[in-house]
Amino acid sequence: MPANPPTRGSGLSTSTVACLIAYLACGGWSCAGMSEESRLQSQADVDLGRAQYADENNPAAAITSWERAIRRNPENAEAHLYLGQALGELGQFERAEALLRRAEALYLAQSAEDERLRVPLTEARNTLGAVLINQRRYDEAIALLRAASQEITYRSQHLVLGNLGLALLRKGSLDEAVVILERAVALQPNFCVGFTRLGEARLLQSDPTRAVEALDRALGVQQRGCDSIQEAWLLRGRAHAALQHADQSAADLRRCGRSRRGLPRAVVRASPGGGGAVSVALRPRFVRGPRRREARRP
Repeated sequence: MPANPPTRGSGLSTSTVACLIAYLACGGWSCAGMSEESRLQSQADVDLGRAQYADENNPAAAITSWERAIRRNPENAEAHLYLGQALGELGQFERAEALLRRAEALYLAQSAEDERLRVPLTEARNTLGAVLINQRRYDEAIALLRAASQEITYRSQHLVLGNLGLALLRKGSLDEAVVILERAVALQPNFCVGFTRLGEARLLQSDPTRAVEALDRALGVQQRGCDSIQEAWLLRGRAHAALQHADQSAADLRRCGRSRRGLPRAVVRASPGGGGAVSVALRPRFVRGPRRREARRP
């Protein structure tokens, strides 16, 4: 028997003592073994990578920073998302897919406690959908992008719908692709990439008149790069040829030869005005959720 047993109401309960011992044993570490310092350093690396990528135009340095962030905190969803996007832009789709699937899983788990994290969760799904399109895995992309399109809090829904429409277009589901792409451009009237894809779908439907209408809208958007999309000029030239507009067709095809800006297979990041023409296939957008609060050292 202990020398001084606790009396009723005057001491700590067994469960309280156990919790206190467990807390003190963590000593500033989470019980999963991740120190607060490591979490903070990981987040600092994420922020450094953002600056290196967006401000310094140094993707290689940003990639190194995000890789270090993941080593320091393997549960840093933001680092997985940005690194996956950056590698996707470089065409390293297998590595990008693994990182983006991890980002999706982390955000899905974390959003159960904080619904605001559904926004970066949708961003991860949209980016992953773009990766799958680039890999020509259209059925997988369609399923993922359909789910992403249901998240009404995501402010770049036109990009999700644009990618979904593109996946349907490449699969050959032209009628549904047209419906989805029309929704995309209705949400963002400056989405010239969306109008270009809509024009392509209309042309494949043997509707050159409406194809020209969509491509006129694409090339007429007053955003940088929208009038330089090579594929838009080519498609409009073909549509005019189908309508036997020989002069207009020849002019568009000549302009196509002078334009050098190719159209990405899948668009993730819109230009500052929302047009999307200056986008590459994958690019970090830096869509952020709220920061998770970390326990302070006692």
